[in-house]
Amino acid sequence: MTIEQLKWVVTQLLEYMSIEQLTSVVTQLLEYMTIEQPRWVVIELLEYMTIEQLTWVVTRLLGYMTIEQLTWVVTQLFEYMTIEELT
Repeated sequence: MTIEQLKWVVTQLLEYMSIEQLTSVVTQLLEYMTIEQPRWVVIELLEYMTIEQLTWVVTRLLGYMTIEQLTWVVTQLFEYMTIEELT
């Protein structure tokens, strides 16, 4: 997929899916993709999305996910990404 297609998919998911559906999709992706795949997706999004787009995505997630769900996602990212990729 191109980064434009990926961004479009993410936007569609956030806009039209319920938070329960979105959480389920994120959980499934993190659970069944190899760690290199989600890491690549995150790096691509961070590289090519504007700060406004990223802020919007994060705001949506923070607004609708439970703290346990958010903690789990953040833990997954920190556990498998290098510090250079996170910064």
